[in-house]
Formats: sequence, C-alpha cells, structure tokens
Amino acid sequence: MPFCPAYRPPRVAGRMAAIVPAINDFFCAVGMGDVAGVSRQLERDPGLLSAVTDAYSMHVSGLIIAAGVGRIEIVKLLLDRGADMEYAEDDGFTALTAASVMGRA
Repeated sequence: MPFCPAYRPPRVAGRMAAIVPAINDFFCAVGMGDVAGVSRQLERDPGLLSAVTDAYSMHVSGLIIAAGVGRIEIVKLLLDRGADMEYAEDDGFTALTAASVMGRA
C-alpha cells in the first residue's frame, strides 16, 4: 500500500493509546479511497473529521489528503459529514490548495 507505509506511532499511554490506531486507519482509508471504510470509521468516531496527521511534516486533515490524491467520493463524504473546508495546515495549505497543486482542481 503506497499511501500507508509502515507507520510507527509515537509512544502514547492512556486514552491516546486507543486513539492513535484509529486515526492511522482513518488516514489510510482516506488516502486509499476506501469509502466504506471511511464511512464506518466516521460512524464510530465523528471526531475523526477534525483529526490531523503530521505524517508528512504538515498537519493535514483527511479532507486535504483526499483532495490532494483525487479521492472525489471521499471528499464528498467528508464534506457531507461536516469536514471543515476552510481548515488550513501550518503553511496555509487547504483542501483546495492540495487539489490545485496536485492537478486535481
């Protein structure tokens, strides 16, 4: 799976120990275009809509990832569920910027 390389989550304890694997699974499903998987995960934890990952040294959301890799069905699903279209990572990169830079807009 090219989008989901072997990932070593940070050492965490307590509540975060349960959250980190779910977040990783969510971002992998987003990047791979697994609509059913993303939908199931959002049913279990709607908070994933606002989750960010720093896997690429940027604090990107699932929407930014989906837009950047052209997963239109995932983009629609995330927006329908209430993802923040205006969210920008540290350098001002948004889902629209990701789509544009990657030639998807």
